[in-house]
Amino acid sequence: MKELRPGGKAQRGVAMLALVAVMTMGSLWLLMSGLAQPSNRTAPNRAQNAKVLQEAKTALIGHVATQSAKAGENDPGSLPCPEAPGDVGVPNQEGRAAPNCTLPAVGRLPWRTLGIDKPLDAGGEPLWYVVSPGWAKPNSTTNTVINSNTAGQIFVDGVESVALIIAPGQRLQIPASANCVARNQARNVPSPAIDYRDYLDCQNATPADLAFASNDAVGPFNDQVLAVTTAEIMPVIEAAVASRFQRELAPLIRTAYSNGDSNHPNSAWPSTKPVLPFAAAFGDPTAATFRGSTGTLRGLLPFVRSQRGCTCTPAGACECTPSACTGGPDCDADFVVFEDSTGSPPVMSGSNIFGASCSRSTTQIVCDFNIRQPLSGGPANHPFAVTGITARRIGRSLKQFQPEAPMPGVLPSGRTLKGFLNADNTSTITLTGNVDGSSLPGSFIDVLVGIVLCNLTGSLPVTLGCKQGSITIPRTILVDHPILDSGNAQYGWFVRNMWHHASYYAIAQEIAPDGSGICVSPAAGLSSDCLTVKYSPAHDRYRGFIVIAGRRLPGQDPRPNDKFDHWFEGENGNAPNGVIWTVREPSMTINRTFNDRIAVIDRI
Repeated sequence: MKELRPGGKAQRGVAMLALVAVMTMGSLWLLMSGLAQPSNRTAPNRAQNAKVLQEAKTALIGHVATQSAKAGENDPGSLPCPEAPGDVGVPNQEGRAAPNCTLPAVGRLPWRTLGIDKPLDAGGEPLWYVVSPGWAKPNSTTNTVINSNTAGQIFVDGVESVALIIAPGQRLQIPASANCVARNQARNVPSPAIDYRDYLDCQNATPADLAFASNDAVGPFNDQVLAVTTAEIMPVIEAAVASRFQRELAPLIRTAYSNGDSNHPNSAWPSTKPVLPFAAAFGDPTAATFRGSTGTLRGLLPFVRSQRGCTCTPAGACECTPSACTGGPDCDADFVVFEDSTGSPPVMSGSNIFGASCSRSTTQIVCDFNIRQPLSGGPANHPFAVTGITARRIGRSLKQFQPEAPMPGVLPSGRTLKGFLNADNTSTITLTGNVDGSSLPGSFIDVLVGIVLCNLTGSLPVTLGCKQGSITIPRTILVDHPILDSGNAQYGWFVRNMWHHASYYAIAQEIAPDGSGICVSPAAGLSSDCLTVKYSPAHDRYRGFIVIAGRRLPGQDPRPNDKFDHWFEGENGNAPNGVIWTVREPSMTINRTFNDRIAVIDRI
């Protein structure tokens, strides 16, 4: 039998307790050592912040892309403002972007607007956010103007940026230095009175100079800054704009002068062939007139402005006065005019109308006529038609009819305008409507004169009375297409953001005003006379498109300029008048050495 020594179990228990004590003391030493040396946590904290910052940046760019692609978005590319000051610290409201902001704007990241959870840095602080001037709405009535040529106006370490996202880190006591204003940062419970100087350090706390930094060699500094550059955000904006152009504007351009379908007899331009207007000559877009030129198939969009359309409410029952364009080389109020010297004058006819004759000038057509009109009573209106109205330069611009333009002597209701686009860029127009019988002269002398005139025309025997009248047709029956109107709430976003300054317009010769209307591809067994876009699904079956120039790439001259190969890259840059284009080239890196985008207007 084994002998038991007194106290053996107790000794083993004491040894175990001693071991636990040693281990606990070691752990406490490691913990206290770490607290005494915060630099040991710098690397993991920065890594955590980098991850949070990148997630926020991805959400911001995604939000801009989504908003830019939405129909009805009038400010594509606009960045959200920082969190509304009044929402700071308010449950269920914080994280919402302010509707507009004074730029450069500084505030907390609008995480709720971006659709993400509230992001916190390694110190438990919400992220901060800076927006460049020009990239957010400065007030409720001013829109942003953002296109491929728009630059960021804030700089971090000298790098151009459109926005910054900042992890503020722990509060600091900052002494005065070359780049820092002395401040003992104080952080209380977040409220609308929150002060960015208590979170952002040194250069970052003086946003008015538009210069920011990621470090400071002298003063205490723990901001961790992530920039959003034009190179990063512009591709998603350009993609959204190209998509919206195809969805919203291309259908309007390709049907402006033809519906391409004879089954639509009520079309204002009842042509059975597709027609696209001639292009304007390519050049520096800031000095361009955007006047289409006969025979020009590739160049700038023919967006010359003349008369701005108006809105009549209710439509067809009243008149409104179109206004002439003002300002800019692309404004030419006299671009579209009536023909006043060649060919036969317009002709007015109607069942009750006799002895009509029409005179014309570049600005208006006046038709005088005699009309059967009883001395008392009788119809208040008389149907008529004026045919053979000729307007110049329609095929070199983008216009539409405005039947509501004031027409003395013509009733507002019942007016229709139709036209055919001719090969010489003119349009032959027909106006139908009703003479305002109540406006015709009614005094005894007027009636007596009318009787004499009608007697001369042989109409007196078949009526109890006769009057003389006239109607006036102004050139404002032709106005700018709505997509040219920067104030148009539905379509004006394209020209208001000046995307036509960054776009090149190309059409097949057969689809021009003087073409046959039929372009074919090699698939039909014939040589192609459509446009070709290499590496695209339709390849050689394009009737018309625009090429949207991406942001300026390294090696290209500053914009604006008139150098075609400094707007477009690769094969596109070598073919300003060619029929072969490309959406990409395998040897070129998208968004680094090639960033052209093609938006289709029409194809077979």
